Amino acid sequence: MDLRKKASPLQRFGELLLRFRLIFILIFAILYGVFARDFSAIFSYGFSAVESVLKQFTAVPQTFSIVKENAVPIFASLTGIFLLCFLFVRVAIFKAFLPALLTGYFWTAISQQGQFPAEEYLAFLAVNGLGILAFAIIVGVFLGKGSPVAGATVGSLTKVFFPILILHILLGGLGGYFFQSTDLVLRILFPLISLALFFFVEFPFFTFAPMGKMRAAQRTMKLN
Repeated sequence: MDLRKKASPLQRFGELLLRFRLIFILIFAILYGVFARDFSAIFSYGFSAVESVLKQFTAVPQTFSIVKENAVPIFASLTGIFLLCFLFVRVAIFKAFLPALLTGYFWTAISQQGQFPAEEYLAFLAVNGLGILAFAIIVGVFLGKGSPVAGATVGSLTKVFFPILILHILLGGLGGYFFQSTDLVLRILFPLISLALFFFVEFPFFTFAPMGKMRAAQRTMKLN
């Protein structure tokens, strides 16, 4: 008699993402080369979006223009720093910075191509960025309890799946209501692309981080 608990659909989904993660990252790399080459236009769109939203609430600080002028070297420096964190820092949340940065840049490139509304672009950018950080924190908790790396990542994905999904549905609905001038196809694709980036890029990317030494030596068991 098999007493093992059957995997839920979400667990099987996470396991499939792990199994095919290299394929997803390779596809992402190809798309990166296709859509994310025009640094000037991409950064210009991103900063213009931030500036337009800031102006609705407060004056734009002078340092903003300095950062804007040096966007490429700052981005390159952050990529290098976050890569070191990804490879060597034994804190789960630090390993999420590189996937968040590179995926955020690609999201900006896609948004620039479609000229999406600044508010909607930034809202989905924030959801995915905060989502991967929350996911990483949960992974750290699982590893601290001695869970295997694969189990920790899949288990954490099941924890954030519905919050991420619901937020995308809500933002997509709000965007469709407030930005009705945007083409209907784009309004439908916008949240779908953002959701796909989280599950098929950020999550697989994160799982390539070395985390074996972050696992607690003894596994804690929850007793009923």
